[in-house]
Amino acid sequence: NGQPVRYVFGPEGRNSFTIRRSVNGGPFTSLLGSVRLNAGGPLLSEIDGTLWAEDAHFVGGAPFTQNYTYGFSNTTLNDTGRGDPTGFTYAVPLANGVYDVTLRAATATAVTQSVAVNGGAAQSWSVAAGLNAAEKQLALPRVSVDTGLLSTAITKTSAAGSAVLTAFEAVPVETTFTALR
Repeated sequence: NGQPVRYVFGPEGRNSFTIRRSVNGGPFTSLLGSVRLNAGGPLLSEIDGTLWAEDAHFVGGAPFTQNYTYGFSNTTLNDTGRGDPTGFTYAVPLANGVYDVTLRAATATAVTQSVAVNGGAAQSWSVAAGLNAAEKQLALPRVSVDTGLLSTAITKTSAAGSAVLTAFEAVPVETTFTALR
């Protein structure tokens, strides 16, 4: 279509490899590999080289900032997040395949929320109060994507707090591609 396209091929921290594309100087999107989103925040690079893209692909909620104590974290990843008194969703475009998904949250107020992936059964996720505690993680292993979209709904189920997310990560369980010679 005549627009300049830039591809970036390279390793990321945590033993993953990602191919990204930028069209006409716009934001990079992942074509193959891991997707990591800094919920509610900007592009971020961890000490180990892991890149977290700026918050994208969300419906609802609002970004927030907080003063996170770094006793268990090596970045400012938990300084931002997406929250809502009732809930919000992410619809992340991914290549069809199987992914290990990890959600992270850190919050000053304890909250219990449910997480439903691709319209499946919701599972409960309790996030402890206290910004000096390690962020809570919810591991969702072997999530299948067969429509090119990973939909994640986060809904508050407790009386106190808000639904919250500080990071979203989807890592392919196995990636296969063919190189042309």
